[in-house]
Amino acid sequence: MVDMLTACAQSYSLLIWATMANAAGNDDATRAVNAIKYQIGRAGKLVGEEAVQIHGAMGVTWDLDVAHLFKRLTAIGQMFGNADWHLDKLATTR
Repeated sequence: MVDMLTACAQSYSLLIWATMANAAGNDDATRAVNAIKYQIGRAGKLVGEEAVQIHGAMGVTWDLDVAHLFKRLTAIGQMFGNADWHLDKLATTR
């Protein structure tokens, strides 16, 4: 669960940076958005998979919200380019 909390804290930190860079109209705004999208894709997968694992068989049933939220995280991870696509954009932009 510590890894899950760390991934969420890193995502929040990148979100603040991306928001500030975009609001200020900095040259780093595109890079910041690519970074947060990559982080959300990576962290979302980690947190979702671990949440299902922690809850055991109950994590994939409709009795808990974990199954629904994991499916949403998976869909969000694929919207507007997946984590690998954004990582490639980060590598090529300067």
